[in-house]
Amino acid sequence: MGRRGASRLVAVALAAGSLMVLPLAAPASASSASCKTLNSKPPTSSKGVLTSHSTVSKCTPTSSTGGSGTGVSLIPGVWKGKKVEALSTTTWASGKGTTITTLVYTAAKSVGNCPKGSILRETSVGTVVGGTNKAFPVGAKITATVCVAKNDSATLAPGTVETL
Repeated sequence: MGRRGASRLVAVALAAGSLMVLPLAAPASASSASCKTLNSKPPTSSKGVLTSHSTVSKCTPTSSTGGSGTGVSLIPGVWKGKKVEALSTTTWASGKGTTITTLVYTAAKSVGNCPKGSILRETSVGTVVGGTNKAFPVGAKITATVCVAKNDSATLAPGTVETL
């Protein structure tokens, strides 16, 4: 992976990671929460650390998510081959608390069903490590799939929702 590709993977990881506290893999019947939209702005860089700000919305049940959340992800430049690690904190709406996760991002070999113009599709896998929202317990496993645009903003891959 060249320098540009590696930089883009980090940017994408941040764009997607801010709110990756909810896995995509679980069927709806087995999940306790889901969010239908994710919007991540392109990340910013300061002193070698990338930071991304994101939002999730259309989240249910509102009793545990408040209906939406805002997130911040930090990537300090920890690389493991073609993978990137991050720490993400989500603050849920309506005073529903926070969820803190560690995440590892891996770029897919193709953009799959991402919208035209997408430059990358990636999968995030992680674990809840803390926070004040007890609906998302420490140790819960998380995954998500996102599409990244040329400006490094990200959205959920078509046909997917974040679930936990």
